[in-house]
Amino acid sequence: METKKASVDPMDRLIQEALRTPPDIMIPSSFTDKLVSKLEKRLVFKEIFMEFSLKIGLVLGAIAILVLFLIFPFPTRESTSPVFDFMKNYWQIALSVIIVIFFTFFFDQVFMRFIFRRSR
Repeated sequence: METKKASVDPMDRLIQEALRTPPDIMIPSSFTDKLVSKLEKRLVFKEIFMEFSLKIGLVLGAIAILVLFLIFPFPTRESTSPVFDFMKNYWQIALSVIIVIFFTFFFDQVFMRFIFRRSR
């Protein structure tokens, strides 16, 4: 019984000494609130971008299917689709419209949702 007590005493003394001395680093009381809010922002940002990328993927998939249906009836080089002829002649206008639509969609689906979710 004496041997057990002698082997526990140094560890017990070490624990008691550690509990008596104040910690070197003081953690502020708002630490957990700040940590949780930062993690929440990151998760919200990740969730919003995942939803946005899913929607963009769906739109690109629908456009790819549309392009396939437009190309399929015109397999030879001599006969082309009038839609592709228009896009080839006016590609700057089509690209400008696509960019405006993309940034409007991005602003609506990501930026506005992130701002209003943060204010709650």
